[in-house]
Amino acid sequence: MARGHCTKQPTPDSPEPPPPAALRHPAVIPEPGPAQHESEYFNINDITDDGEDDDEEPPVPRARAVL
Repeated sequence: MARGHCTKQPTPDSPEPPPPAALRHPAVIPEPGPAQHESEYFNINDITDDGEDDDEEPPVPRARAVL
């Protein structure tokens, strides 16, 4: 056999292995249904801070300067 020539690899008798389970079927993402309560809606434009944070300390009153 001459050097430098690539020989074709023998083909296996077994068929190709099946693809991984992740590639067999496309993922189906169910669409969310309508919100049951108004609290499920989140308004990203609402910048009011009416929530109470337990870890937030109350503001410290400043001492007034006596004139």
